[in-house]
Amino acid sequence: MVMNKKLILFTIMLFGFITIEAQSILNVYPIFKKRHESATTAYCVNNGGSCSGNPAFEGANLGTFVSGGNILRLAGIQSVVNRCAGQTVTAVTAHFRSYLTASGPGSLGFTAAALAKGTTTPNGCGGTNEPWNAAYSGDGTSLATGFATPGAYTLEMYYSITTSTGTILLNNAGANYKASFIITADTTWNGTAWNYGKPALQSNAIFAGNFNMSGESLSVNNITVNSGVTVSLQSERSLKINGNVVNNGTIIVNNDATYLLVDGSTSTGTGKVIVRREANLRKDDYTYWSSPVSGQNLYNFSVGTPTNRFYLYNEANDRFHSTGLNAASTFSPGVGYAIKGKDTYSPTSPATEIFTFEGKDHNGNITVNLNRTAGDDKGYNLIGNPYPSNINFQNLFNYGTNRTSIFNKQWFWTTLNEVVTQQGSNYAGNNYATFVAGVGGVGPSYVSGNIEEPSLRPLGFTKVGQGFLVQARYNNALLTFNNSIRSSNTVDSIFFNKSANKEGDDEDEDDEEPQPTIDRFWLKFVNPKNIANTILVAHIPYATNGYDEDYEVNLFSLGDDAFFSVVDPYKFQIQARSLPVMNSDSFALGYVSSEAGEAIIALDDKEGVFKTESKAIYLKDSQTGTVTNLQEGYYTFNTAKQFNDTRFSIMYENNVLSTNTTKAQEVSVYKQNNELVAKSNVNISNVEVFDVSGRMIKNAVGNNTKEIRINTVGLNKGVYILKITTAKGITTKKVII
Repeated sequence: MVMNKKLILFTIMLFGFITIEAQSILNVYPIFKKRHESATTAYCVNNGGSCSGNPAFEGANLGTFVSGGNILRLAGIQSVVNRCAGQTVTAVTAHFRSYLTASGPGSLGFTAAALAKGTTTPNGCGGTNEPWNAAYSGDGTSLATGFATPGAYTLEMYYSITTSTGTILLNNAGANYKASFIITADTTWNGTAWNYGKPALQSNAIFAGNFNMSGESLSVNNITVNSGVTVSLQSERSLKINGNVVNNGTIIVNNDATYLLVDGSTSTGTGKVIVRREANLRKDDYTYWSSPVSGQNLYNFSVGTPTNRFYLYNEANDRFHSTGLNAASTFSPGVGYAIKGKDTYSPTSPATEIFTFEGKDHNGNITVNLNRTAGDDKGYNLIGNPYPSNINFQNLFNYGTNRTSIFNKQWFWTTLNEVVTQQGSNYAGNNYATFVAGVGGVGPSYVSGNIEEPSLRPLGFTKVGQGFLVQARYNNALLTFNNSIRSSNTVDSIFFNKSANKEGDDEDEDDEEPQPTIDRFWLKFVNPKNIANTILVAHIPYATNGYDEDYEVNLFSLGDDAFFSVVDPYKFQIQARSLPVMNSDSFALGYVSSEAGEAIIALDDKEGVFKTESKAIYLKDSQTGTVTNLQEGYYTFNTAKQFNDTRFSIMYENNVLSTNTTKAQEVSVYKQNNELVAKSNVNISNVEVFDVSGRMIKNAVGNNTKEIRINTVGLNKGVYILKITTAKGITTKKVII
């Protein structure tokens, strides 16, 4: 039975009149208060005065409290010392200690709470009444270091006044004053309240009445759900079990809630777990599903979907099939299924529906056998999150021998289509959201309504009920799911189906380490029909500028619309490049447009130096000669209906405007009447003229002469850059017209 990490707060306040003659020290009143409750009880430490109806502190039972750290808290102390003439008070202190009664205090010392003197008033013995007070904000200050063991405890106290002639003690004639209290590992919910306070990490929670978790999430040790009792976890709430579960009732995990057991936890009992997942679907939309419970019937999961539209994926032929599925089939743990929308759904307007899994929750190790036939484009397997909690893909990849079984990437299906093959040029664009651990994620093709709005993309955590693709490295590879990959993170995850939306709020109950900042940016290509495709370029440790199989993702297929970066022969949806980010670095971009017209390339999002330092990202259009810094705005251009992988490139330095590569004194440029004159002491092969945006507006070819003249009639006034190519190299010069 564990101890509650949730702190029970005792507010202790001491007040009364104490005269600095031993026979005149009267009563002190400690006042105790349980955390989060307003009711208080004042106990009397009697030194010969009247307790005025207050219960005596000596021998009192202060109550029973659920276990946890730092249970006793001192919120404040008030007292008044009656100081007579000729005496000086230099300090007033309260002293406390708490310990297991059976063990005794041993060498445990007292916690001292020093008081500060306030404004004094005259009294009848020629001196002053001196207020000595202390106040502690928030939860106050600790009176004990925590209680690791449930049992009976003693709270012991005394009070000291330091004067110019010595110290006066209020200490029960040397025995000190003692009260008792109980620490219990168990706290029970009766349907209305916790009998000993809200449970926490060290506590055991017993649910004897229905419980609706709509407020704070819980992280506890063991839980017991009694027969006939329902525990319901509302959206974005998490129940984390650090010990074991005995479930004889019902646990409901509502949409976007998580029910998490840590590695080594067991789950027993005769009860069931119900998991609800919201999806937005049209009639012909498919979703990749995976069950978080055992025993869920496949066809009953989506009543209204034709029974021949429940699919498994065949790795060998890259097709979906329903072979072996029938009315008695149940979801296999860790396996993904492609399931079509219901016939009652509209073919055009998505319907929002709650899908329900019911059975015994999956827990502990779950192993899936992966297939791979010969071929570079083989090895794709449809698997899924087997737990009623989100999972961390990076932890999945790094668990056990998994990194030798799969590549470090996952794909989420998102798009409307009849699922016959999971790839192919029959799709309008890129239909998969993709994630690479340690690099980042990109979303699928989508209709762009706002060029400034970043696209949706996977963020590293896979939702409850979500199926996804991984690629096996070899045939019969084993992939193992383990409780250590489970997460209560409700923010950094998206459930992908046709109308995926980012889910989660500002509350993150997960205790995982924060992810490091990566120098990376996302680019989007928006075609004339407003179909947008996004790519990611990330500079990370251990990556090269070539192909890194665990850091990069090649497009499944080009489709009718696509966008990619190029490292021949690869067409990357996600590209990893080396660190540090070098000004000399550059790479090509490619695209496919299904329609001619005006298109856009824009910066979608950025992190690292591209955000904190606004590191320039130059897009060069070799067809027009234009160079655009995408940090300053997007680029609009006209395109044909085409595939093109040579027109565009990315640079981190504008080479058109860069420092000359030959000695400046070898080339001179000046304006003479309506001409620009370029002279050199070696032959000039050509001169290109650019405006300040990087757009080439003139190109004069030399005839192996040392002078070239360029007519400026028709040019607007302003600054121009001349790029002069000579036999010794390239020089750039600025000139004002």
